[in-house]
Amino acid sequence: MMGINLNQHIGKIISGVFLALLFLYPQDATSATDDFNGTYELDEDASDDFMEAFDDPLQELSRLRRGVARIIINRRGGHAEEVYIQITDDTITFRSDDNDPIFFPADGEEIVHINDSGDEMKAKAELEGNRLRITMEGEDGGSVTEYHLNDDHNRLDVERKIEIGQLSDPVEFSVVYNRKG
Repeated sequence: MMGINLNQHIGKIISGVFLALLFLYPQDATSATDDFNGTYELDEDASDDFMEAFDDPLQELSRLRRGVARIIINRRGGHAEEVYIQITDDTITFRSDDNDPIFFPADGEEIVHINDSGDEMKAKAELEGNRLRITMEGEDGGSVTEYHLNDDHNRLDVERKIEIGQLSDPVEFSVVYNRKG
């Protein structure tokens, strides 16, 4: 009889701990991903100037190499005016401006992406809490772009690091986007 009461008592304790954990740490698996979902517009005033970010690093190059580097930079374009992010359990969809969307596996697996210039890039997207990191690597260099969703979920603070083969150091700058609508 004592063993039954002890088992019942242990069962109640385990149930109580389980319920407490559910309330203390709710497991809404979609909330972190849903928070990112939407379209964001560039806040030009709060963002670093794209071309100015390259001014100092380009000075280390000869005039001819500086011209080649500027061509590569221009092909990559400036800040997107608008970005769209959609995250599901399986896929992270990212689109900037009117470009075709890129569909990344949500598990961080690397894919091959052909960019608008026809260059083949190794690409992956990784989601960790309120941060989304997109990494692109190609023949002429690559980039790491980290999107940080702020606490009110209406602003993306973006840190970009771009590497170009002709430059000894990566170029880093910040961009800000505000949720549209």
